[in-house]
Amino acid sequence: MQIRNKVLVTFFLEEGCKQKDGEVYSSWQPINFAVYSGLFQELIQEASDEWLSENTIDVNCSHEVIFAHCVEHDGAGAVTSEYFEPICHEHQNW
Repeated sequence: MQIRNKVLVTFFLEEGCKQKDGEVYSSWQPINFAVYSGLFQELIQEASDEWLSENTIDVNCSHEVIFAHCVEHDGAGAVTSEYFEPICHEHQNW
């Protein structure tokens, strides 16, 4: 089994802010690899935005989501799709 590259994304919504208005603080850091490609940054941002669109977070609650890098290939070995997929979610109220 191959170890996939993973990224930890942290989300936080402060008192008085609204998720629907895009006022969620987010940051990310790679767990087991270095990010050298702008494409990875775009893929991580897309995955974070999608996760936020599908999940509601509480005010003053820190959410940590681990995303794994996924690569799909066709039968000939060419890459057909590349994305980050959420694999773990934890949260803590402050």
